[in-house]
Amino acid sequence: MNQVDGAYWGGIGRMLLVVLMWSTSGLFVRLVEDAGPFEINAGRCLVSGILLAAYLGWRHGPRWKAAFRAIPWQAHLLVVGFFVLGTPVYIFALSETSVAKVAVISATSPIFAAIFARILTGERASPGVWLAALLALGGVAALFLDDLRRSGSFNVGDLAALGVAITFSGELVALRRWHHLEMLPAAVLSNFAAVAVSLALAGGISLSLHDAGIIGLMGTVGLAIPFVLIMQGLKHVPAIQLVLVSLLDVLVSPAWVWLAVGEVPRGTTALGGIAIVAAVMMATLSGSRRPVVAASSTVPP
Repeated sequence: MNQVDGAYWGGIGRMLLVVLMWSTSGLFVRLVEDAGPFEINAGRCLVSGILLAAYLGWRHGPRWKAAFRAIPWQAHLLVVGFFVLGTPVYIFALSETSVAKVAVISATSPIFAAIFARILTGERASPGVWLAALLALGGVAALFLDDLRRSGSFNVGDLAALGVAITFSGELVALRRWHHLEMLPAAVLSNFAAVAVSLALAGGISLSLHDAGIIGLMGTVGLAIPFVLIMQGLKHVPAIQLVLVSLLDVLVSPAWVWLAVGEVPRGTTALGGIAIVAAVMMATLSGSRRPVVAASSTVPP
């Protein structure tokens, strides 16, 4: 295995770990007893922001202010904007509909990632990646149409899950666009900005010790650590392929809540899941055979 392939597979491995960590979010939301969705988001982003700020201080010491100034304002605006919109919408979606449905509808993100990547980074997805995205969407459609046939209508949680797909892919592509920079300061700003917005939506926050402990785990396992791993992975893997790997969440998230709290996904989840796993394998294998072109070489910083 050459150095390029090693870096690529290292990035894929980091994203697989991120998916495993993210997949616990639905379970944690189900385990919260009293806190509302915006209180949950405020708490988890506060924990994540504090941890990331501490990590930034450890990495840069007294030069941490210079790290903030090194990032263009456009990068701050896009990363913070997508994160502030996406994180409360994600928790709201988990609160309003099943974990499986949120994961499935969010799996439309590869299409949005391909669009954002073409605009922001100049990266063009290979035919294999586009085919993988279409295959993944076929799996999503099988699940989504089955749900429509059963219920006959959409709910607000479904629409929120679609918003998750858009904001997640936009944030990932924005981080990829400026992957040659230390984007940790943007992550810190994103978390604290999300705290302010979520507190405003919640009208304040009051947590029991039980809920505070669970939300603290969410901020650590579901946000802070994945943020660092994603920023490392994006140095070597195009954003759309990382988004495709994230589709494995369709399988893992429902499994947690099924095993822990008995929230059973519909039988058609297996069919959609098979298509999505096949898409992930196709995209990652296709991507490993071609060198990753840095976003900074196609779009001036």
